[in-house]
Amino acid sequence: MTEKDAQLIKSLSDNIARLKEIYAGEAAKRAEAESKIVILQSKLESANKKIDELKFKCNTLTDAGLLSATEEQRKESRERLKQMVRDIDRCLSLLK
Repeated sequence: MTEKDAQLIKSLSDNIARLKEIYAGEAAKRAEAESKIVILQSKLESANKKIDELKFKCNTLTDAGLLSATEEQRKESRERLKQMVRDIDRCLSLLK
């Protein structure tokens, strides 16, 4: 083996060692990113559940007329509520 071959092998070995270091660093970054994704997905799911709960509460309050801004909206809310009561009564009578 010549001096040139030895230098080439040394250079390749050094490059392989650097590549392994880079790979290990990138693998660690990937693992960290994946764990962050899991945490963020959990937070997103929790936030979506909270949004759904708040939408339900808002709709309930609107139906009860507590959040209606105008008299017309209050009347519409009362009518919707009356219709809901009639529907429930109709369902109960069908069950008898």
